[in-house]
Amino acid sequence: MFANTGVAPMTVAYQALQTRLGFDALILVDGGVDSIMRGDEYGAGTLIEDAISLAAAQTLDIPTKILACIGFGTEVEEGVCHYNALENMAALIKAGAFYGACALTPDMDAFRRYERACRYVWEQPGHLKSHISTRIIPAVRGEFGNHHLYNDDRHVFISLSPLMSLYWFFDAQIVAERSLIIPHLRRTTEKMQAFEVVQSFQSGMKMRPRRSLPY
Repeated sequence: MFANTGVAPMTVAYQALQTRLGFDALILVDGGVDSIMRGDEYGAGTLIEDAISLAAAQTLDIPTKILACIGFGTEVEEGVCHYNALENMAALIKAGAFYGACALTPDMDAFRRYERACRYVWEQPGHLKSHISTRIIPAVRGEFGNHHLYNDDRHVFISLSPLMSLYWFFDAQIVAERSLIIPHLRRTTEKMQAFEVVQSFQSGMKMRPRRSLPY
């Protein structure tokens, strides 16, 4: 529940929490997979917010930092190129940063609590709904293709699949070290400043093109 800031104040916030709570493990959860983008991809989604969190977490002197990604395929609106996401996953595996994967299933107590919490919030009068979680939940329940969890879903066509129920776990420290944009973000104080820094950085580099999955 941090404010939308740049890396510098976010780092202060993370360090203050660690000092107060004394935790020795941190799990960052990403709805989608754009957090593993490096910054040289067309179709990187909203990686800047994720990069800000990863950069702040990178400064913590704790033994365990995990990045958990769920909702592969949910980020249609963000234009995520999932070919590049899989390519990055393969590189993380080579780097020894992949801890494994698992799936949410309908009979899990954790999944039931997650669904109840989401529905409670979404069904309050006038409340917005997450286009990520409204896809993960029915995908876990076995829905496929163009299925809408709510009738007021503004998206004309969505494509659910079992891939959306998978959790992918990575070493967050190594993910941050592989990022091409984090070194340029460290002194940013505001989110818009971070966007401008990344835009300037990307304007002078060769970007990896969008490609379709081969199957």
